[in-house]
Amino acid sequence: MKTLSNLHFHDFLFEYEIQDGLDDMGFETPTPIQEMAIPIILDGHDLIGCAQTGTGKTAAFLLPVLNKMVWDPIAATDTLIIVPTRELALQIYQALQGFCYHTNITSQVVYGGTDGISFEQEKKALLHGANVVIGTPGRLIAHLNMGNLKLESLRHLILDEADRMLDMGFVEDILKIIGKAPKKRQTLMFSATMPRSRRIPVLVATDVLSRGIDIEDIGMVINFDVPGDAEDYIHRIGRTARAESKGEAYTFVNGEDRRKFKRIEELMGMEVEKIKNPDGIAEATSQPRGNEPKNRFGHKKAGGDRRFFKKKKP
Repeated sequence: MKTLSNLHFHDFLFEYEIQDGLDDMGFETPTPIQEMAIPIILDGHDLIGCAQTGTGKTAAFLLPVLNKMVWDPIAATDTLIIVPTRELALQIYQALQGFCYHTNITSQVVYGGTDGISFEQEKKALLHGANVVIGTPGRLIAHLNMGNLKLESLRHLILDEADRMLDMGFVEDILKIIGKAPKKRQTLMFSATMPRSRRIPVLVATDVLSRGIDIEDIGMVINFDVPGDAEDYIHRIGRTARAESKGEAYTFVNGEDRRKFKRIEELMGMEVEKIKNPDGIAEATSQPRGNEPKNRFGHKKAGGDRRFFKKKKP
């Protein structure tokens, strides 16, 4: 296998339209993140990529995706790239223009803070099925709600600076966007700060993890809350005990959650085993409806009895 010192972009065997763009831009030797990520993406796998800013993350995910679009084009939106800021959206858009200069790939960047004329330009490009769409979560949601952005044919979903978007409070928007995308797609997440050692003993996450990406060898899932959507529960517990491996899923359920959990059991067609709280976690006394404890403002206190509901998987 070639080492980084003598590997050339020609060794990836890109389509000539992509390679011509790289030659024009003077790209010769790939960076470590490009060398590792490009073959995996070309093979169609999902990926979490971590590399510091300035190490070529943008080319690492753009080049293999654009290459696949050249040899298997579609007349619709093929790739959606979600980013936290308009500055990053513009940066990726500018790199994209150079990489696909010799191709027929169309693209559009969308972000908030612009006037009505810019919005109409975005709308026109999206309705014509721009092949690559780069945008910030809020603006993408606006176009989705108005029917301008169509994701039925989407084959690639890319989240750049994924951890930063979560820190900025874009969780709900990202979940809405993912919910509109086909389940059969390639998902890529890139960041400058996420760990990959692949040895995280405990991972605290939102429902982005339950539907967005695939992680192998998860032995246990703990649901701190009961999801409002019964299908989300199935996706959550589905993170563990995959490919005939063993695993368990636990869910904290309080009195207010019981009706939601009942709907989950009805959807699955089975009753989930209920167990007592582990040692060290006291059982709360259930209060008759209408006599719940209240705080000094007269409002009901949150919580109530919270128990473990366990779903074993063989």
